[in-house]
Amino acid sequence: MPQLPAERPVRPREWLWAAGASIAIVTITVIPYLVGFAASDEGRVFTGAFYDLRDYASHLAKMWQGYRGSWQFVLLFTSEEHPGGFVHPFYLALGHLARLLGTGLPVAYHLARFLWGVMCLLAAYGFIALFVGEVRLRRMAFLLAALGAGFGWLLLLLRPGPIGGVMPIDFWLSDFYVFFSIFAFPHFPASLGLMLLCFASLVGWTRRPDRVWLLAGGIAAGVAVGFIHPYLMPFVDAVFAAFWLFEMWSKRRLLRSRMLALGIMALAQLPLLGYYLALFGRNPVFAGWTAQNRTPSPPLYHYLLGMGLLGPPAALGMARLLRAPRRWEDA
Repeated sequence: MPQLPAERPVRPREWLWAAGASIAIVTITVIPYLVGFAASDEGRVFTGAFYDLRDYASHLAKMWQGYRGSWQFVLLFTSEEHPGGFVHPFYLALGHLARLLGTGLPVAYHLARFLWGVMCLLAAYGFIALFVGEVRLRRMAFLLAALGAGFGWLLLLLRPGPIGGVMPIDFWLSDFYVFFSIFAFPHFPASLGLMLLCFASLVGWTRRPDRVWLLAGGIAAGVAVGFIHPYLMPFVDAVFAAFWLFEMWSKRRLLRSRMLALGIMALAQLPLLGYYLALFGRNPVFAGWTAQNRTPSPPLYHYLLGMGLLGPPAALGMARLLRAPRRWEDA
């Protein structure tokens, strides 16, 4: 099993390549929208979305509340009067930004999608560089992560229409894929980029414990994820708990600093998580909204096919890691 490599910094020319590739990839996602806006005329107006128009309209409605100066989200799916809450601050902030810039809501929406898309890809490259030392392999891994897709569409060649009650996840589970996430919504690349930034910062800190700013940045990114998807905060903690438990098992010693860092991050997330638990538990309108907001998981074979090119090498790497564990290289 290849050992985790010693940290090999990404050189400026390498970052330049990563930035150029990221901008090019995100620009590809912009082209269909530009065509749509260009095709608008007096009789036809392109609203600014091709995919999941209902969610897009709801995001613009959240932005509109921010555009009018509010930081309190009020649920628009009911006529029942109710107090607002600090919910969906990502889109509320975009509404405030649209007002400050003097742009329309769709322009601010796609500007955020572009910028967060580039940030997400750069964070992905930095994360990959922590584990892959050779530049050529880094670039290959980056392009595979950024452009990889699934094979679920092959099911439609055998049987058109929903299979197992749902369509293949290639067509609707956009946050399962980096490129689809960037194409669909700005908050998906934002949350994914922040998680990768959190992971990369904390892994970097384990190799260089003297760089306390990496620990602080990782914790801050872990908390920032909660402002977009509060339910992801425990998931981020669980990933690092598993990562550090495996590290301690492979080194055969207790790493108290890792446990302390995880505890600090959990404590930093606690106020925000507690706020949302209280809001959605005590506000009857938000509680009712949450109760009916369920998305059943598709059958397992949809996930396996949806992993596409990424699934087999990931499974192979995990199997090699578990079959031949050895001491991880210390910082």
